[in-house]
Amino acid sequence: MTDKFKEDADSDSGKMECPSCGELIQSEAILCRFCDSGLSQEYFRACGQCSEMIRKEALICRYCKAPMSKAETPFSAVKVQRDASVAVQGDVSNIPAPARSIIRTIHNKLLHSSDIASILQDAIEALTLAVQADRGILWQIEGDHLVALNEFSRNGHKCFEGNQLGAQESTSIVLEFLSSFSDETGSGCISFPDTSKDTILCQVSPTLKSLLELGNVGARLLAQLRSRAVFSGFIEIQQCACTRDWTALDAGVVQAVAETLSVVIQLSFGQKNIELSARDMKLFTEISDLFRSKEGANSEQSLVRSVGLVAAHTGFSHAQVYIYEPTENILKPLMKNGNGSSENISVLQTENPFAHVFETGRGSIVNAEHTRKSDSFFKHDMAVVMPLISEGERLGVVGWWQRLPNSRDYRPSDRQLCTTLSTFLAQAIHIRKLKG
Repeated sequence: MTDKFKEDADSDSGKMECPSCGELIQSEAILCRFCDSGLSQEYFRACGQCSEMIRKEALICRYCKAPMSKAETPFSAVKVQRDASVAVQGDVSNIPAPARSIIRTIHNKLLHSSDIASILQDAIEALTLAVQADRGILWQIEGDHLVALNEFSRNGHKCFEGNQLGAQESTSIVLEFLSSFSDETGSGCISFPDTSKDTILCQVSPTLKSLLELGNVGARLLAQLRSRAVFSGFIEIQQCACTRDWTALDAGVVQAVAETLSVVIQLSFGQKNIELSARDMKLFTEISDLFRSKEGANSEQSLVRSVGLVAAHTGFSHAQVYIYEPTENILKPLMKNGNGSSENISVLQTENPFAHVFETGRGSIVNAEHTRKSDSFFKHDMAVVMPLISEGERLGVVGWWQRLPNSRDYRPSDRQLCTTLSTFLAQAIHIRKLKG
């Protein structure tokens, strides 16, 4: 650590103040988890233009964008300059022959199929075999996370596919990855001939480091997935059980295919957004119709059905509606069957998340990020709990929890959907109460 770093007054706490933002962090940290400032002179150096701390191997300062000397780069950054639009349009005159074949196959499949997931899987398999590597992975950004959505392994051992890195680790990896490029075109590959020499990875992402060890990865070659200035992830090619000096031809093949897949992935994002928007609108309409009908406006069946529809749509396996009983001062479950809890909850049990939301009148998302400390009711499961309030009167709470296997990320539009439904429920319960 440099001498300007101020240790916390309590030496036994193992904490210190970040010199940039003043937040308390671990004394052995090499990167501030609040402001992302570099803290260790072993891994970071000061930019000659703005004096901010950046990685020693960085080719460009991520603060002032000034180009850096390559003398301190501990790994090789093989640059293959090319206009991305040329590859997309099919002008493959300067593209290596193995990449040209893969790109033509991708184009042909796009003309005859809308199954983009299958196209991506076939492409990563063909690319891995073309460069005679052992494993290929497509890492994509979903919300705040990096997710390994596609993987091909020669020996059939898939230890990355389906794994999701935490938000903090994902942000750190992306920042380190992007800072290694000298421009924002997305051209070029980053090579790690020997992963055992990448000592900073265990600090930036212990999860990814563990996955690499599990996969017995000896060398890595990475290229950006970027289209129209939008970064969506990266391709990773791996050699297992041994090191490998990646060649310019290897980098050229991976880079060329990455440019094409960048456009394919952007198409898939657009397709997913259209499909999700359509499903959201269909669900809104279905729930609205339930409460508009004369029979369903205040029926218990409509309440239960609408809560179940939202659970299935947003990826939760458990749901429950609790109605407040003022004479007993309890929250009484409405849904007797299914996967919800059927026990009464005293509103005085403020450590219970349902009672807490009822008391405060504010919605809550529990365990949005994985934490070591478990919740008293939901343990480590994610949950959404919303209050039921109508005309200023607290009528109960509604909650959804425990994610379904392989469910998509919880989105801001899902939160809006839960909020809207809680409004519908509160109004329906209020009408039932008035009618006695």
